[in-house]
Amino acid sequence: MAPVTKVADFLVLGGGSGGLASARMASSKFGAKVLVVEAKRLGGTCVNAVEQYGEDKVKVYKTSFTAMYYAMMEQEQKGPTSYKLVVVGPEEKVVGLHIVGQGSAEMLQGFGVAIKMGATKADFDSCVAIHPTSAEELVTLK
Repeated sequence: MAPVTKVADFLVLGGGSGGLASARMASSKFGAKVLVVEAKRLGGTCVNAVEQYGEDKVKVYKTSFTAMYYAMMEQEQKGPTSYKLVVVGPEEKVVGLHIVGQGSAEMLQGFGVAIKMGATKADFDSCVAIHPTSAEELVTLK
């Protein structure tokens, strides 16, 4: 993946109404190149988990890759895709899920139901990975 500094003058992570408005303004008013990356989070962060459960009980699984969505694009047009799963305890109960990349909002809804129901890393691992999708990376994390 190309460094963001080569691709854009500004990086807007997540967007939202304020972020997108700022990006549009920077682009139109100053001619800046703006990269808006979709990002969503469910549950707590690593820091929250360590504070609540203790550092020795928290484990993080993560991956970064270039999504197939970008397969036909030039390198400088490709956006980042990065996933992180925060688990606690010997049963590895999922307490946090962080997704950065194309389609993250759509993907998070289903995983949110699973996490609310007490999903563990083993539950994620036992899912059949739907290929080719970016979501399959979440059920094949090592």
